[in-house]
Amino acid sequence: MSLTNISSLQLLGIPLEEDAYVISDLLASLTQGFVGGDLANIVNEAPLLAARRGADVVTREDMMEAIERAKFEMKDRKSAPSALSHELAKLFPWMPSLVSKSDEYYT
Repeated sequence: MSLTNISSLQLLGIPLEEDAYVISDLLASLTQGFVGGDLANIVNEAPLLAARRGADVVTREDMMEAIERAKFEMKDRKSAPSALSHELAKLFPWMPSLVSKSDEYYT
């Protein structure tokens, strides 16, 4: 199933300013490498953004902002060390990949 099809399904029931297929194509083109859950988060975030500005429909700008927020969140998740990696670095200090990540954040 393509990203366009997945996003089309997730957009069902969302009041959009533009045609759902146009928004689906936009989402698919800007979210290469995202999984279905990431797309669901974007589609759920966009109506919240529209509601915050008092709108009844979701615009392209709402979708773009939701995409940017999702990309920032994904980047933030990847760069933040987990508690597990910290504990592994303590158990295996001779493994440079674990120690260097651990030292960057926990020294």
